[in-house]
Amino acid sequence: MASKVGATGTLRLEPGGIATLRWTSAWHGVLMMEAHDLQAAHPMHVHDYYTIALVDRGEADIQVRGETFRAGPGSVILVSPWEAHQEQNVSPGGLTLQALHPALGTMGRVLGVKNACFVERLAFDCPVVQDGALAAHLADLFERLAKSPGALVESPVTDDVRKSLLRHLRLTDETRPALRSLRAVDAARARILHGIRQMPSMAVLAAGSGMSRYHLSRVFRDVTGLPPYAYFEQVRLARANVLLRQGFALSEVAMALGFSDQSHFHRQFRARAATTPGRYARALRAVFCNNG
Repeated sequence: MASKVGATGTLRLEPGGIATLRWTSAWHGVLMMEAHDLQAAHPMHVHDYYTIALVDRGEADIQVRGETFRAGPGSVILVSPWEAHQEQNVSPGGLTLQALHPALGTMGRVLGVKNACFVERLAFDCPVVQDGALAAHLADLFERLAKSPGALVESPVTDDVRKSLLRHLRLTDETRPALRSLRAVDAARARILHGIRQMPSMAVLAAGSGMSRYHLSRVFRDVTGLPPYAYFEQVRLARANVLLRQGFALSEVAMALGFSDQSHFHRQFRARAATTPGRYARALRAVFCNNG
């Protein structure tokens, strides 16, 4: 499936709110989302892409790594791939925001970094920031894309966003304390990310860590916000998004990812995304359409 500049998909969420997905020409192709009046709460989950969002109206609590951060008008939400996080709208009128969702490869273009391995080592240091310059540069970019999604957006607009984003990124393996428990969690998470249909057993995850299965499970939950199996479930659902975008049927996605049946997949997906996998697939396919 190939993306077409300007292609748009609309998604109605539960219990309220509308999200519009659009493929734009910025950085030679990046997914943009506009969300209006969001009422939904998203429990702990992960994405396989970066989230760079500017809050226009309303407030939400973003929970990451055991801490809760309040995002309001002018706040920028920054979430790294595979980072477990929870979003809770706290405004009666809902939350309105605009966001970029670059995948790892696209993030290299956003940052002007060609080394994919280096980009994979980068993570945002805080999930909610009050950075007036970054907010202004994102607002400028979003305004240009809204007026003409197919127009090529070049520097200095993209350069301004790039420079502001770089201030909030860190190299995970250089700034994280070299504690045995954190190294064990990183190793366990890497094994989980390589699993597709089945999670590695706790015995396998604990092997070589010097920890018991119970201790590793507790430390994993403390660091990531989720126990190992719950984290694996969210990784599977994130991978489901990719397969749905590629045009696979719901039954094929459920089978490929090891769900017990399609109804199990449907329930898990709906609890995470505040919509059904069928609706999500239709919105994605409207954006990632086949250009022939």
